[in-house]
Amino acid sequence: MESKLHYCESCTNRSFNPSKGLVCGLTMEKPQFLNTCPNYSKDLAAAERLEFRKSVEELEQEKSEVGGLHEYGIKSPLAAGIILIVVSVVWLVGGIIAADRIFFYPIIMFFFGIYRLIVGIRKMNKGKTKDLLDQ
Repeated sequence: MESKLHYCESCTNRSFNPSKGLVCGLTMEKPQFLNTCPNYSKDLAAAERLEFRKSVEELEQEKSEVGGLHEYGIKSPLAAGIILIVVSVVWLVGGIIAADRIFFYPIIMFFFGIYRLIVGIRKMNKGKTKDLLDQ
């Protein structure tokens, strides 16, 4: 049903019913078609808005997965986790050797890196599961 509504969002025949939500403007009901709607008429402006919204959502998800490292060209949460772990260990050891102090931020960064590493592993496993389901 969700994919049908997504299909209807870019149709010129769409309408809104306060009790039902997005409906077909011709039938005033939720979409009933199986694969394609015979009355579909593409609304170019709405389709462009949907495409733009989708690209912004993908960018926001990518940003959240790498914890701000997207600004440096890092797009993989797995790589972001490894980088954060390495930098935090170097910072912690360097602080102990150079300043004879234990800084707390590298410890927090280390656990943040572990979290990003886990997110990256889960994302890789999710892709493998999806590939298995597609076969």
